Amino acid sequence: MKFGKRIRAVRKNAGYSQKEFGSLLGIPQATLSAYETDRMQPTVSSLIRIAKKFHVSLDWLCGIKNPKKPDDTSAELNAVLTEAEQFLNEFLRKLAEVRESDDK
Repeated sequence: MKFGKRIRAVRKNAGYSQKEFGSLLGIPQATLSAYETDRMQPTVSSLIRIAKKFHVSLDWLCGIKNPKKPDDTSAELNAVLTEAEQFLNEFLRKLAEVRESDDK
């Protein structure tokens, strides 16, 4: 994956338009567009802001490493995902109970 595509992937995963994403980074939409289409290379400070705000590694952004998340956060990320999954399972169980009681 090219550098610009990685920046675009981060932006789209976060659900931002180019204008919104650029605003968060302190750069114009046209500059972000140039980054995403590989017409311009981002500054080091822009890379650092993207990495920090969107929790991706600089290695991944630069194409050095494939995983988006740094290795040291994977255990923490798994714990958060497990907790979210448990919450959703409990919510769905309760929702099913409410629907069953409404059907009676």
